[in-house]
Amino acid sequence: MVHAWNTWYKDAKGEKSRFVQFSISGDDGKTWGEPKSLPKNAEAFSVVRHPIVELADDAWLFALSDRTVAYNPKTAAVTDFADGQKHGLVPIVRTPKGTLVSGAGKRSTDGGKTWEKVDPFPKIGQNGWRFDLVALDNGYLIASEVLGEGIGGNKWRFVVSRDDGKSWDFAGAVEFYNPGRPIGGRACPRTIQLDRDTIGTVFYDDDKNQPGGSGVFFLRTPIKALGGK
Repeated sequence: MVHAWNTWYKDAKGEKSRFVQFSISGDDGKTWGEPKSLPKNAEAFSVVRHPIVELADDAWLFALSDRTVAYNPKTAAVTDFADGQKHGLVPIVRTPKGTLVSGAGKRSTDGGKTWEKVDPFPKIGQNGWRFDLVALDNGYLIASEVLGEGIGGNKWRFVVSRDDGKSWDFAGAVEFYNPGRPIGGRACPRTIQLDRDTIGTVFYDDDKNQPGGSGVFFLRTPIKALGGK
């Protein structure tokens, strides 16, 4: 397991900046190794918002705010990823067929060397905290869209692709959280596959008037609810 986060520090000018650190667990999260750091960028924040993609034993894909890089965990070397382009603070996932799909609305079948635009594509913004993209074992891709005003929106829905990211079923989108009011805070919904039948979404909602008050919540959604055959 790899946990990555953003660390504040003061740069050479004495101004606040950020860089990415991560830690590894080899026992299902019971214990964690010492933090390791990606190189600092003297000219810009370097921020991560989404999970890495393990491309190979010696190549982890980090989609950062300042660049998109491949990190070698064996040597700690960092290089620009594939096409050398910055994809921004959007999730990038790899499907069971090996296709890379970027939250920027693009897909690549050659390991990220070239990309084709997908249009229409779910509204996954560049700020990184509102949106999520997940590849399921059955080949589905699910994007969580935050709809409504404010950074938390008013309701959330899953939009599904069943053809390796080529097209998206907007008409069959599945609403999975709608409290009937603005959702408090950035919320940061993040979804994972729990087993062959279920996905789970963790998020926070800081509305103090909701039952139980402000807190972190977890929702389960049956994969069969996402439609398809």
